[in-house]
Amino acid sequence: ENQIVSFISSAFLSFLLYNGLDSFSAIDLWSEWSYVFTSLGMLSHYDALSKGLVDLVDVGYFLSLVLIFLVSTKLILVYKK
Repeated sequence: ENQIVSFISSAFLSFLLYNGLDSFSAIDLWSEWSYVFTSLGMLSHYDALSKGLVDLVDVGYFLSLVLIFLVSTKLILVYKK
């Protein structure tokens, strides 16, 4: 049961980071914050890397995501001990 919940939550989080923040920034209500939401999303960073453009900002974005999720996983495992 925990594996199913983990899979569904990780799939939702992946969708939210990849496509959700770009869709959220397209709403006219957030027009002054749209650049912030777009730059927090994974799609803008992935598009540049898929074209072969290796930018330090994009690499730093993906490394920071990996670091955030590794630290949060460690904190959860330590908390459950």
